[in-house]
Amino acid sequence: MSQSRISGGLGALSAKPEKTTFHKAMPEMASWLKYKRLTPDKNAFIQLEDDTYAELLAVEGIGLATLPEGQVEEVIEGFANFWRHYLEDVNIITTPFPATTTNQQVFWHQRFERAQAELRKTTDPRRRRTWLARQRYSSDRIRAAKAVEAQLQNQEYMMVFFGKTLNELHQLLDSAYQDGGHYLQFRRLSRERKELMLFRINNMNVKV
Repeated sequence: MSQSRISGGLGALSAKPEKTTFHKAMPEMASWLKYKRLTPDKNAFIQLEDDTYAELLAVEGIGLATLPEGQVEEVIEGFANFWRHYLEDVNIITTPFPATTTNQQVFWHQRFERAQAELRKTTDPRRRRTWLARQRYSSDRIRAAKAVEAQLQNQEYMMVFFGKTLNELHQLLDSAYQDGGHYLQFRRLSRERKELMLFRINNMNVKV
C-alpha cells in the first residue's frame, strides 16, 4: 500500500466527509449506518441489519507538521506496519464535528463572576474601575469563545471494525489494538458519543 494512501486520512482536513475502504468489500455505508441498535452491554457495539456487528473507534490525530522529518517517516512506517499485520475488513471515516470551547467559557465566566462580586463589595472609585475593566474583558473573552464555537469545526477520524459475531469482533479489536503500535492510537467512544457520531454521519447538514 502506498504511503499517500496510508497517511492521507490523518494529515489533512477535508471540507466534506470522506470514507476510505481497505482490503475486502465492506457493507455499504447506507446499510451499516441503518443499524438495529447498540448492544446493551458496556461495549455498546453496533448491531447491523444482517445481525453482524461493528465497532467505531476514534483515531487520535498526529500533528505531522510539527514533527521533525525523521519522526514523520516513523509515523508513516507505523501506519504501514498496521496494514501489513491487520488484514481484516476496516472502514475509515473522516468527518467534521463542531469545535467546543466549553472549558474556556467556564474559565471566563468564573473570572466575570469574581469581578462582579468584587464590584458589589467596594465603593472605592479606583478599585471599581479596575474590576469593571476585568469584567468587560471577561465578557469579551466569553463572546469570542462562543464565536469560535459557532464558526469552527474539528476534524475527527474514526475506524470501523466488522465481525460476524460478538466474539469475533472482540478478537479483531484485540488484534487491532496490538497491531496499532505506538503511532496508531485508538480511543473507545461512550454510548452517547457513538450515537451522536452515527446521527452526525446520517445528518451531515444538521448542526449538533
